[in-house]
Amino acid sequence: SCFFFLMIRRPPRSTPKPSSAASDVYKRQIEASNIAIAARKLIESNKMSDIIEVIQERVEDINDPRLTKQIDVIVSEPIGTMLFNERMLESYVIARNKFLKPGGKMYPTEAYLCISPFYDLNLHNEQMHKTTFWNQENFYGYNLSVLQNQAIQEKFRQPIIETYDPKTHLSIEAQYKVDFQNCTLEQLQNIDFKFTFRILRVGLIHGIGAWFDAYFFGTDQTVVLSSSPASPRTHWSQIRLLLATPLGVNPGQTVDGNLLMKANKEQTMDVKLSLCINALKMESVQEYDLKDPDYRWGYYGTGQQTYSQSYNDNGLSLIHISEPTRPERISYAVFCLKKKKNT
Repeated sequence: SCFFFLMIRRPPRSTPKPSSAASDVYKRQIEASNIAIAARKLIESNKMSDIIEVIQERVEDINDPRLTKQIDVIVSEPIGTMLFNERMLESYVIARNKFLKPGGKMYPTEAYLCISPFYDLNLHNEQMHKTTFWNQENFYGYNLSVLQNQAIQEKFRQPIIETYDPKTHLSIEAQYKVDFQNCTLEQLQNIDFKFTFRILRVGLIHGIGAWFDAYFFGTDQTVVLSSSPASPRTHWSQIRLLLATPLGVNPGQTVDGNLLMKANKEQTMDVKLSLCINALKMESVQEYDLKDPDYRWGYYGTGQQTYSQSYNDNGLSLIHISEPTRPERISYAVFCLKKKKNT
């Protein structure tokens, strides 16, 4: 859910009376979810019903002539991970097109998607290790290896959401700008981000780290909200897109890339990353599913799987595989039942 505050300055009263800055501005809060009910209770209990109205409706469905091109300021929190995920920015632009008067303000005003290549051998090895279970040709008589390549692709399609050390970066970031006051819906639904990295030190590019910088341009000052790994942590953290096939690089080399993001019906984006060292004709390409991230907030695992085997009263063996790399040691497979050998 994406909430909006629409603010309109009240016309001057014929008979002036003492007022605060807040009472001179009438606010309408748009919230589609049932949190709107709680918002109304808070507003009423704080005696602000005369200046704040809650509209429980999707912004796309509102057709209120009181709002059409009458709004001075729109304030919202429409940003998802990797800036575009969850596609709330589209609702923000729809609100702008419907309600904002010419010359009105939007907060945030513009934002940048920032990406940088990183080196993290431990993370890459850990994710690859999670697929080695499928590289067995004789697992209690079963050949699993036919599924290993598929397992690798599925694991590396998962974006990693966590905080990480910016010292792992191999280049200065590239930036993709979005101007919320002027961009179109189509520009938010189809992202074609071409970039070039100049490598600063030797290493393997295991993927790219991504974050956003959002700018609020006020009359007297500019405020920046950043989810950068070099900034204080936010609830967005950062997102890392791993390459199943890393690229080896040296200082001074240039790496050309393309990040394609296309809106889909699952309220997120289909993502494809291409990195190429043209001088060596080396390329690594990976697709990602933003709807299926791997959350790793504040957790550093061992990267090792554990196997256990137990027997029930019928002499059947339950073979159980668990992943200690996840915080609660979640079991990710109960593979088969096997007859216990007579001794």
